[in-house]
Amino acid sequence: AGIGMWYDQANDVFSFPQPEANPSWVYSSNTWSWVPPVPMPTDAVAPNYYEWVEANTSWVLVTVTE
Repeated sequence: AGIGMWYDQANDVFSFPQPEANPSWVYSSNTWSWVPPVPMPTDAVAPNYYEWVEANTSWVLVTVTE
């Protein structure tokens, strides 16, 4: 337990509150964490990375170059 956490009585665990920046995310009692409503794409490997965009509730590809 920590400051600001809440108690998930059904799973007997403490969890952090929903992230303010991500109001579309939902609480998963399987992972005891907040998850996006759309899973991250599976091809999220270098040099492709994804960023969550709350405004349109989707993942956006961000290509990192060196």
